Amino acid sequence: MDPTVVSDTASVQEQLLQRIQASRHFAHSEMLKRILRYVVDHSQDAGGPALTEYAIATDALGRPPSFDPQEDPIIRVSMHSIRQRLESYFETEGRTELLRLGIPKGRYRALFGPSERREERLAEKAEASKGVGPWVKKFWKPYFDNARPNILVHSEPLFLRDEGGIRIRDVHLNDPRTASQRIKEIWPELEGRSLLPYYAYLSVGTVYCMLAVIRMFHEAGVAIEPKSPRACTWQELRRSNLVLIGSATANPYVDALEGGGSFVLREDAITGMDPQPGEQARYGDERYMVGKLAMRREYALVTRRPGLAPGCVVTMMAAIHSKAIEAAGQFVTAEDQLCKLLESVSRHSAEVPPDHFQVVIEVEMIDVGDEVINVSARPKTHRVIPTGRQADSSYSS
Repeated sequence: MDPTVVSDTASVQEQLLQRIQASRHFAHSEMLKRILRYVVDHSQDAGGPALTEYAIATDALGRPPSFDPQEDPIIRVSMHSIRQRLESYFETEGRTELLRLGIPKGRYRALFGPSERREERLAEKAEASKGVGPWVKKFWKPYFDNARPNILVHSEPLFLRDEGGIRIRDVHLNDPRTASQRIKEIWPELEGRSLLPYYAYLSVGTVYCMLAVIRMFHEAGVAIEPKSPRACTWQELRRSNLVLIGSATANPYVDALEGGGSFVLREDAITGMDPQPGEQARYGDERYMVGKLAMRREYALVTRRPGLAPGCVVTMMAAIHSKAIEAAGQFVTAEDQLCKLLESVSRHSAEVPPDHFQVVIEVEMIDVGDEVINVSARPKTHRVIPTGRQADSSYSS
């Protein structure tokens, strides 16, 4: 075989792999990217021995030689997530790819092959090489189709600093008027120090959520301006479409606008205000084991409600855990997830979302490192809220 052809094929496959790993499905999942890269690199020799869970765990993830796949299912759990994410990639931003990458169930071998309906893919690729999918457009239609400014307001956690450069953070203290005294009551050894409010850090989950939303708006050719809560006024926000990200404790606008729905984010969990049969009254942090693999389940709340002025809209992604906020950003920019959501909450037509609805997002993670494995809408939590039930928000103009 001509070595040039082999080289070109390898280059095309490598470029596809790089696009997949840079996509929103894998960009922030370092462990899954390492596993995928390892499986692809060790699948080139078609006649070579089949990969094993043990080899992937010890070589790709650095697990010790004592690793036992019967007790620790980290590779099986991760491969399930990788297969789902590959499917999502080729259904969304990778829908015009001419080459496809897959890992068949029951095997740890990466296979490259031509996409189905090649001619159709070529036509789509010629017509549009960027943009967002139809379900993303439907979900975000109020932001895309009117002349109102779009503003993203993120959480801004409060730190306290002393003259020596020490930075202190307590997740329960976010009021700069009282935090300095309260922290001294919690840690008496700080008595006598001058502690000043300090805003300089954002959580990783908040940043990744912001990036997902801003990237999606950019792909749609629509402007959105990120702001901290301290840089906003109610007068400005009431004339705008809003995207609010974070927790009620660190984002005062989430705290002010989240009332009136069936679900409310409390300090330690999402509370169901009127649980229906089969629903939980509380959605909070859960830890469990799969063999010897420590797992964690967190929740985020996505709320769509009318804005503060006619013609405006508000979308909130609220959670306590940073990674759950990140996962909410993945959810509201994912074509497949929004398709299921809009079909569930739209009574007659999914063309236009209801004015006010909520959904609880379930986030499964590997507890060590909080690696997000799966993001999905919690069953039976798709709730359309009649606009008349929306509580009046207290704000000053």
